Amino acid sequence: MGEWRRGLSDDTTTSGAPLREAKHSKRSRHGVAWVHCLLASLLLLLPGCEAQGRLVDPPSRASMWRYDFSNPVDFQVRTLPSDDRVDCGGFVRQWRKNQGRCGVCGDPWDMPEPRPHETRGRYARGIIVRNYTQAQAVVVEVEVTAAGSGHFEYQLCPRASAWTQETQQCFTHALKDDLGRSQIPVNVTQKFARLRHVLRLPQEIVCLACVLQWRFVKRGTAGREEYRACADITISPVFADKTSVHYVYFASTNCSKPSKASCEVKE
Repeated sequence: MGEWRRGLSDDTTTSGAPLREAKHSKRSRHGVAWVHCLLASLLLLLPGCEAQGRLVDPPSRASMWRYDFSNPVDFQVRTLPSDDRVDCGGFVRQWRKNQGRCGVCGDPWDMPEPRPHETRGRYARGIIVRNYTQAQAVVVEVEVTAAGSGHFEYQLCPRASAWTQETQQCFTHALKDDLGRSQIPVNVTQKFARLRHVLRLPQEIVCLACVLQWRFVKRGTAGREEYRACADITISPVFADKTSVHYVYFASTNCSKPSKASCEVKE
């Protein structure tokens, strides 16, 4: 009898072990799957790990500090300069939270106004960085700091003063390259590239405080991952008599460039 009970006990223990192992294995798989889902969600909410691009000529409000202008260093992520990460808050924030909307100069749409890179914001101090002439062919340069493809767009917003708020409705003057393209395709395969394009300013635009908007719309996302930057420029009229050109200073520009000519505007 004792042997029968002992055998039954042994059989029960042996047959129950796989059940316990199966339950434990199932719980383990569920736990691993839950952790994977959590990590994936966190990664979606974090800003991009790689930098993407910045407008350096004319230097944007985010990048002016690199070229001796009296402007704060742009810190978007951690404690490193991140003027190449002004990306509408990232893909998830722009498209899932803000329905594709973005601040005109690349700030997240849901940030309180004035947004950091927009007029009266932290990085927009009314400093004129370049002076151009009506209908001039200008060279613009962009540093792309990670591999990627898509297209660039450049648009102008003419304003009455450096403190007039820019809106997306104002950016209706598209600049075209020498091939007549307003959407310029780019394809960067290395980690860093400095891209140069020659653009023609509109014949009809003369302004004391234009904003040049750069947009990098990336390819390969369900929506459109996007980077933006704004630079403050002037566009002077073409004068037949060069001796009639004189320079005036705008106190609001707070210009601190070593060369005075880069801070002056013609009238």
